[in-house]
Amino acid sequence: MKHLNLGILADYEIPANRPDRLCGVQFGDDAMLLGLVDRLIDDANREGANVGLAVVQPGQDGFAQPLKAQDGLYTVFVRGEEDERQVRREQVVQCVLQALDPAEDDDALMALAGSPEIRFALLHTDETGEFADRDAVCAALAARFLVERWRRGLDGLSVIVCGEDERCAAALRERTLDYAGRWRAGADFAGWLDSCRFLPALADCLVFRSDAEEAARLCAEMNYADAMIHLAEPYGLWAIRADAALQAALPLERCPQIRFVGDLGEAIMKKQRVFDAGLFAIAAAGLLHGNATLAECMKDEPLRDLVGHALLDEVLPYAPMSKEALTPYIIRCYERYSNPMNDNRLPDAARGLAHKFIRGVLPALRAYANEHFEPPKNLTVALSALILLYADARPTDGGYETVVGEERVPVHERGDVLEAFSRLSSDMPPDSLAYAVLSDRALWGEDLREIDGLEDAVIQNLSM
Repeated sequence: MKHLNLGILADYEIPANRPDRLCGVQFGDDAMLLGLVDRLIDDANREGANVGLAVVQPGQDGFAQPLKAQDGLYTVFVRGEEDERQVRREQVVQCVLQALDPAEDDDALMALAGSPEIRFALLHTDETGEFADRDAVCAALAARFLVERWRRGLDGLSVIVCGEDERCAAALRERTLDYAGRWRAGADFAGWLDSCRFLPALADCLVFRSDAEEAARLCAEMNYADAMIHLAEPYGLWAIRADAALQAALPLERCPQIRFVGDLGEAIMKKQRVFDAGLFAIAAAGLLHGNATLAECMKDEPLRDLVGHALLDEVLPYAPMSKEALTPYIIRCYERYSNPMNDNRLPDAARGLAHKFIRGVLPALRAYANEHFEPPKNLTVALSALILLYADARPTDGGYETVVGEERVPVHERGDVLEAFSRLSSDMPPDSLAYAVLSDRALWGEDLREIDGLEDAVIQNLSM
């Protein structure tokens, strides 16, 4: 079986789409960047955008070597239903022109920093906190890159920061100044940094890197070997709060899933307060039911009812948008959860449930309780399921696992959250378990027992 590289494209009748200019540097190689953002840049290139990237590996655990071996190419399987039509395509992404590992070749990164052709930098900040160390490395590499450009007298850049908070770009700017201060870059660098535009963005998609078993099956299907296969749903959004300079330099809107916007608030709100709230409603309960994927959860009638009532009765009335504006989005959310063509693995889709609760669910739960003097039934069931699932989480090599029946299931969450839960157990008395979790201000930022009826409702759920 041939291995994916530039030399086999013609053999497999894969249209060449490689840009001829390197104009962006990407700090990070996680699935959201490679499987969504870079795939959408590749789509824009098919319409003439001509944007080439250098991908910088953060730390030791990265993918510079596999990318180099494949000439920067990798395959994204895009599968699912969109607007009542089936989507099934294999896209060989071709926008990555360089892959760098600074630990192996720091000179190459500094040489790239000295290139006047670089127009923008790109990072992804994980808001759940699960990958804080990786994000810190990316921020430090970006800061070194910018300091080197300043030292060489080059122009500032557009720095696009993907996150779920419009302040993510400003936070990176402050972090860069902090690093530069430690490196004694001086006040002149701070002045130069004003010429850089720090632009927040939202990247939204269910996208994962394939595991070894699935990769082997997909390679057999394609009849070529690829060490970097990604799996993505058809839905994808990369919204950038862009300025005129970026829009002029990078015609990325040639891809309809890339949008330059003046305000990210609505897009972030819809993701957190609707899509993530729905994921929260179904994920922990789905794992406890023994389901492996989101699609299985949506075929599980009690779970489907749970997420439906949670979204329509308990989330939608308290979201800061009209019902008419949000209803089409909720229909799209159902379509995404139910995707029958892409195995959206539940442990991966359920990453960061504590974050999803705080940002997306808690505002609706609190508003409902204030109005009805009792907590919303379905969101409270989902919170109780989270408590049961996390209370059995225990550290393993490189992560945490919990026990569901006889099986061990990985749990992807912020380390301090899982450490707190690891001191508990699902077989504790329900009132003790509810008290320990709900009263923990370090977990939630507040004492959740102060919400009308929540503690009693959780105790009742845990007792069933």
